[in-house]
Amino acid sequence: MKVLIISLFTPSLVDKGAPGRLIFDLCRYAPGDVSMDLLLFQKETNQDTSHLKKFFGNIWIMPIKFLNWLDQIRSLTFKRRKYTAPSNLSWDEYDFVFLYQEWLYPHFKDVHSKIIVSGMDCSTLLYLRSLINNPFYRPVSNFFKMVSSFFLERSVKEGHFFHTVGERDLELFRFLNPRAKSGYCPLPIPPFRSSPVKGKGDKRGINIGITGHYCLFYHGLFFDKFLRTLMEKQVLPGVRFSFLGKGWGPFVNRLRSRGYDVLHEEWVDSFPAFISNLDVHLDPRIVGAGTKQRVLCSVASGVITFGTEVSFENIHGVDPIFIVSTPGDAYIKLKEVSNNIARYQEAADLLAERVVEFFDPERVVGDFWRVAKAYAGSRKIKP
Repeated sequence: MKVLIISLFTPSLVDKGAPGRLIFDLCRYAPGDVSMDLLLFQKETNQDTSHLKKFFGNIWIMPIKFLNWLDQIRSLTFKRRKYTAPSNLSWDEYDFVFLYQEWLYPHFKDVHSKIIVSGMDCSTLLYLRSLINNPFYRPVSNFFKMVSSFFLERSVKEGHFFHTVGERDLELFRFLNPRAKSGYCPLPIPPFRSSPVKGKGDKRGINIGITGHYCLFYHGLFFDKFLRTLMEKQVLPGVRFSFLGKGWGPFVNRLRSRGYDVLHEEWVDSFPAFISNLDVHLDPRIVGAGTKQRVLCSVASGVITFGTEVSFENIHGVDPIFIVSTPGDAYIKLKEVSNNIARYQEAADLLAERVVEFFDPERVVGDFWRVAKAYAGSRKIKP
């Protein structure tokens, strides 16, 4: 079987600001009878791809061009970009084409009868949730982005296949577009390290981490309200904070002024290493879709992880003690952890075992290629 992968992101084991790891896992665990070529669209076309030559027979790197406003409307997106394939590419030699991500679909929907397009999420679901859970943050812009996503996902042809890594994403896509083929495969687990701390803390106290770029779109006012509660209450004894990502500066300063020991890193070379040094990980997002990689990595590492229902989406068997529904609830949970961390660590270790088994990359990718081969051979696919 021969496959052409068209991607907006360079395949990489470690995501560096862009989700390239899914493609990397699909390649390194691909069956031996699958050969692949890569068509990569990048702003910089002179990047080093030597580490990818073991996966791909041919690699083309094409520049991203920009569309005029009329072409934007015609392509059903609000992204001013244009994607042009190399002239020497022969589409007929491939069994199917894999598009990553869905914004490529309007540009390549007519090149092949067999196309798998990966979201990885259902963008309509993402923007719908933003309007419901965070209605005061740029509602007009998010509404038009939802409409754009709706028409794009509705435009997937009957013979083409839409892939998601989220079950809710798949449900909504099938509701929007019952004609197209579609399926769900879990997100392969990110690289992780077992936490050496195991809930005992150290002489500096319990280390609570908050990771990811602070963004009002995803976080709303959840963390602001949580911090206000934290500032109003008595200082939690034996607690320190570690922030990873941009945008957290004002919160870091306020916590330090309250007397907390706070570390703030905007970037680290190894996210698993950062996570493994935490006792607790708090994910305060209220908007999202699909599976959250940072949460998955944290849970797999055995770190006590608190988050909203959105944070834990697609991670099954999460003990309710890890779910925080309000900023006040988050404060109560952290206070309980500071007093009795052993109870939470035991539950976190059990969850980690289940997650590592279910999201095992080799198993997950094997399921993906099974479905892809069935689709390419036009056999009936079991969802």
